[in-house]
Amino acid sequence: MPLNNIELLIIEKCGLHRKKIKTTVLLVLDLMSILLSLPFALFVRLDFRPPASYVELIFTDYLSLSAVSYFLFLFLFKIYSTMIRLANFNTALRISGASLAGATFFYILTTSILHLGPIPRSVFLIQMLIFIPMAIIPRFSFRIIEKIVKIFDKGVPTIIYGAGRTTNIFLPALLKPDSGIKVVGLVDDDRNKKNGEVQGILVLGTGEDLEFLIQKHGIQQVIICMPHLSGPALRLLLAKLRTLSVAVKIAPDANHYIKNRNHPDRVDLRDINIEDLLKRLPRKVDQRQIGAMLLNQTVLVTGGGGSIGSELCRQVAAMNPKMIVINDASEFNLYTICEEITDNFPTLKIVAILGNLNNKKVCERIFDEHAIDIVFHAAAYKHVPLVEENIASSIQNNVTSTLNLFSSCWNHKVKRVILISSDKAVRPTNVMGATKRLCELIGLWYSQNQKGPIFSAVRFGNVLGSSGSVIPKFIKQIEEGGPVTITHPDITRYFMLIPEAVSLVLQAAQSSNSGEIYVLDMGEPVKILELARDLISIMGMKEGVDIQIQFSGLRKGEKMYEELYLGSEELERISSDYFRVASDNIIRSHFIHQLDILLGSLDECTSTQVKSLLFELIHEYDKSQESEDTVAVNEPNIVSEDQNLKPNPIFNPALLDV
Repeated sequence: MPLNNIELLIIEKCGLHRKKIKTTVLLVLDLMSILLSLPFALFVRLDFRPPASYVELIFTDYLSLSAVSYFLFLFLFKIYSTMIRLANFNTALRISGASLAGATFFYILTTSILHLGPIPRSVFLIQMLIFIPMAIIPRFSFRIIEKIVKIFDKGVPTIIYGAGRTTNIFLPALLKPDSGIKVVGLVDDDRNKKNGEVQGILVLGTGEDLEFLIQKHGIQQVIICMPHLSGPALRLLLAKLRTLSVAVKIAPDANHYIKNRNHPDRVDLRDINIEDLLKRLPRKVDQRQIGAMLLNQTVLVTGGGGSIGSELCRQVAAMNPKMIVINDASEFNLYTICEEITDNFPTLKIVAILGNLNNKKVCERIFDEHAIDIVFHAAAYKHVPLVEENIASSIQNNVTSTLNLFSSCWNHKVKRVILISSDKAVRPTNVMGATKRLCELIGLWYSQNQKGPIFSAVRFGNVLGSSGSVIPKFIKQIEEGGPVTITHPDITRYFMLIPEAVSLVLQAAQSSNSGEIYVLDMGEPVKILELARDLISIMGMKEGVDIQIQFSGLRKGEKMYEELYLGSEELERISSDYFRVASDNIIRSHFIHQLDILLGSLDECTSTQVKSLLFELIHEYDKSQESEDTVAVNEPNIVSEDQNLKPNPIFNPALLDV
């Protein structure tokens, strides 16, 4: 249950109170050390028989000045800002430096400035040498006690993977007796660190030595403290540990840990999750340019309750738009995202539109009632097998909705329209991919009229955590004891995290040329079999022992691998994160004629016939580089003449004179 503000305030106050108590105790101990070390230094220097005049000088003048001098530099060196539990060699050096500076200042103050009665100069040096260990010991006493306790510690034998800054930050807490962890040693991929130490813990070797070290020391747990370890590298490491019967934990974000002053001596280790396995280097997104594009704009997000649409709403809302119009056909999804945005952005105006855009009147009403500036079109059916079994309704939802939307955008002079497309639109083998490609072509046709909105599309692969992702299915199968079903052992897919994908969609949305298609750099494709094995492992089970993997065969319309661009297209890298697709295809009236026939067939033809019409249109366009005059315009043979199909008049007829 989350803590409320009052509870958090109490915890913060208690934490500050404890810190003040510890600082006060150290101040008192240091004062006692200063006051005791000076007369003791005098007695040592004069063989414990100092003259009475020296003793009088010490207690009347020198003691107070000694305290002032030492404390001045102890504070200047920020000795009291170091937590006792995090005291290390650097702390000892700073105490020594502050003591040397304090002793020097004390000597100059008493002899050259105040001209007090002289005492032997060596007393100043002896006092400093006595004070330094007296100041260091209390600060290191806790660490010394921990070391002694660790000798008899029965915690979980653990190796920490990583010997850098992150490990240095977390080690003090992990070495606590009550942590339940016995740190046996460290490993790091940097061979130069081998046999080195981090806070007294030896670097035993590199990642290549893990298997040997785990067996030699009876290791039961590996903690990963390498924040910049990429997803592919982590998958390789996990595959290596999978056969060694060790638990794998990952340390939290070090910056968050440093800021968390409530529990500075505790590390909340967590299990590896699937996001870690797909992690890439952070993407550089120009937030200022995106903010400038969305500032004071009225933005429409279709499919705003879905996984992609809802994240679009979150990121757009953070850019200070004038208003967000959120459309979705699901009442629950629409309510959920609107409540979330309202809670997080209470001053932002939000309009919820419940309805399906394949209804022309619903679509027109949105634009009649709201002056829309920018449209993100994320609404679509995306589940490949379901779409394959419901061809007509899927075309109605995906294609007709896009036609209605783009037509309204054109008529109401919207500034920008961004279509969320898919890698399945490239050489599609299933209906879902074909409808996405058809939507791209519709946007391309509109853009070639050269007047009106800037139409663009963004292609990317599977997003982790989306409603159609395979990950939730695998997790459910594992939780139920298996088996985990995979269509083919060699099938691969591109994966991306939802926030990452959406931020790059916003980046690509700044296109200044209409009709462009962008492809996000999805990294390397991931083998689904390896992904399933990783999930089984991170959920604490073993393949073949606890969970079985079964292969069910490719489903209808499913591809072994996905592509991000056609063979006839060329990619132009715009940034390190995405490409622009270069294509010189021209969409003329023939395309519109065939599209009208397709939409007119939805209520007249069988699913097989509708699918044939759909793919004939897609394949004819994508494979042809000829002019319209050389392309046959006959209707597909599979449609009989007696059906007398009529075009579906959705487009503005005035636009057909291209």
